[in-house]
Amino acid sequence: MSDLLVPAPIWADQRGDISGIWPECLVGTDMRFWADFEACGGRKRPSVRRLALTYGWSRSRLRRWMISNGFPPPTRPRGAGVTVPTSLLTHEDLTAKAVRWLRGSQKCPVVLSEFVSAVSIVPDAIGWRHGSECILVECKTSRSDFKADAHKAHVRAGITPGHRRWYLTPPGLVQASEIPDDWGLLEAHERAIQVVKEAPPVKSCFETERAMLCSATRRHQGDKYDWDAPAARFQRTR
Repeated sequence: MSDLLVPAPIWADQRGDISGIWPECLVGTDMRFWADFEACGGRKRPSVRRLALTYGWSRSRLRRWMISNGFPPPTRPRGAGVTVPTSLLTHEDLTAKAVRWLRGSQKCPVVLSEFVSAVSIVPDAIGWRHGSECILVECKTSRSDFKADAHKAHVRAGITPGHRRWYLTPPGLVQASEIPDDWGLLEAHERAIQVVKEAPPVKSCFETERAMLCSATRRHQGDKYDWDAPAARFQRTR
């Protein structure tokens, strides 16, 4: 344990003059040191960029190696070029993927994420395209959350928005046969979103859509909220 408490500069001196590309065994030793050193109260490990320069590796190779060998994920924010295994996807990760999918492949110029308004539904991601066509995406990371949807107030009341409605899940969480007839199924893979079951066009609840858009317009015109464009949501300032 005493070796783990050696200050980082001394540890760096003990490495010796290692130049060029480090082999995986030395990288593993060094990464275990940083993990133990941080656990014992030492400073946090250097950034992925700093470590990659030290080892002579590319940053993408180092990130993949870290994840595959069970080391903590990169300190760089998710969604900024970092590949996250689908088994580690959180609800926040799926929501970010849904927002990018709506803006990208679905070409929605207006997108809202986890938007709270006067209506009972808080969509994980919802977008509008072609003037008025509405697309709803609900993100599910567990089967219990998926099954609970049938008992929500907006479903029982029949006020669910969306001309096309999708569930977005990690691969294999839900089978296509379990999806309601008026919903589609998307699976989030590491670098893409795959359509498993196509969402049929349905009649949307215009009143719900109008209430959300009016609320978003009111917040945009006021001074109590800031618009977080990458996350497609409003942040309260006061």
